[in-house]
Amino acid sequence: MNQPSDSKPDLQSAFETNTVWNADASTLQEYLRQLNSDKIINSYVQHRAVVRALTINHIQLTRLIHDLDKRNNKTQLWFMILAIGSLLIGLLGVIFH
Repeated sequence: MNQPSDSKPDLQSAFETNTVWNADASTLQEYLRQLNSDKIINSYVQHRAVVRALTINHIQLTRLIHDLDKRNNKTQLWFMILAIGSLLIGLLGVIFH
């Protein structure tokens, strides 16, 4: 693999030290860009780039699912509040009608 310049995050180091799991979204995108643009001539290590790309995609997908789950929980709470409010208004309408 090509040696990264000073401006690029170090992909090799990120995987060796497991900091890839805590990298922000833009850094993960840069890692994927590096993996997709580096020429790997040695067929014995090509699988490493594929596995790393899959790992990064897994991290991104896990974060997306976690974010969607949080948003879903907020939406579900609002719908529960609305449903309970509607039920109470309906009961008050029946009682005071």
